[in-house]
Amino acid sequence: MLSRDNHGYNQAVEIARPLLALRAWPLHTNAIKRTRGGPPQSSLPANRRQANVRGAFELVAPISSESILIVDDVVTTGATLAAVARALKRGGARRIYALAVAQAEMPR
Repeated sequence: MLSRDNHGYNQAVEIARPLLALRAWPLHTNAIKRTRGGPPQSSLPANRRQANVRGAFELVAPISSESILIVDDVVTTGATLAAVARALKRGGARRIYALAVAQAEMPR
């Protein structure tokens, strides 16, 4: 499982830790890093979110599994999850799964 830091406190890690412990799966919190800055996704309309994170993530630690679970607390458009998944694919992951606790709606 991979988790991304959410500006300090990482809700995704706290969600993932007990779930992964049930199966004795490893938790990797530093395998992906954001290599390019940009405004927070929450400050952008839906039509700008994908461009904001395209190419912004890089795999910085080798992955030892072909199957990866990305855990996030809230998904809105899925742009960040897609960008992280692309970085994992470039790093050799064959199957990528995503788990989110909530899905937020974009304001109209």
